[in-house]
Amino acid sequence: MNRLQRHHRNTLCALALISAIVACSAPLFSCDDTVLALISGRDPSDEFSAALLDMVRNLQKAASAINAFDVQTAEHLMASIMSSWLNFTNRYRAAPPGPWANDPLWETRIIQISDLLGRLRNHFVSGRPGVSHDMIEGIATQMTLISTRAAGISEFDPVLEAEWELLGLNPSLPENAEAQSLLTRISSFSSTLHALKSSLSKDLEASHARVTTGTDCFRQTSIDAPAPNTPRPIRAYADLMAAFTDMRASLLSSKSR
Repeated sequence: MNRLQRHHRNTLCALALISAIVACSAPLFSCDDTVLALISGRDPSDEFSAALLDMVRNLQKAASAINAFDVQTAEHLMASIMSSWLNFTNRYRAAPPGPWANDPLWETRIIQISDLLGRLRNHFVSGRPGVSHDMIEGIATQMTLISTRAAGISEFDPVLEAEWELLGLNPSLPENAEAQSLLTRISSFSSTLHALKSSLSKDLEASHARVTTGTDCFRQTSIDAPAPNTPRPIRAYADLMAAFTDMRASLLSSKSR
């Protein structure tokens, strides 16, 4: 076992103790490949979406390895993801498919995902696997967004954009260490959530209302707590994530019928 692996082992053991303390409070992230699987299933010859689906599934495996404190497997998967992303950008960055071909936002998306993957790797090798784990769902969401756009399937985009913003509210992320920064992001998400309502069918109004209530609760809890990364805001965020996940699942179910 080399020094890096020993360092990770010790860090992961410490995280195991922390996890045992906050297990009932911490938000659970399940990297979801539902939309990508639907897109790939519609067109088995779509190599663009298939490549993204493969990376998202490796991200899922990496998240599981981190949860299991399996350093070697997580390292191997991250290396594979980085290599796959490099191959993907070499192939598509200059010649994106479908609607992306003339969209200036394409380059922005590529830069965002590249930056996120770099930060993911950096947190992991620096002994912050928990932060790496919490970034994975956001990367998967970004990869899904570029796939839906390429396939010309826009009906998923509003909820995916909202999900991407919600994932950035995780109180455990370093950028949310300052309460005011987190509260500013929560306010932005509230506006996004309000705009999202118009794209939802009436049978999702109750689900949307629960997410709105969860957002308000998370905001107030974050105001009252001594710091964002403490049990009460983490619990409130987990509740908000659960409400949003339920709404998202209902939406995807209705779209896939």
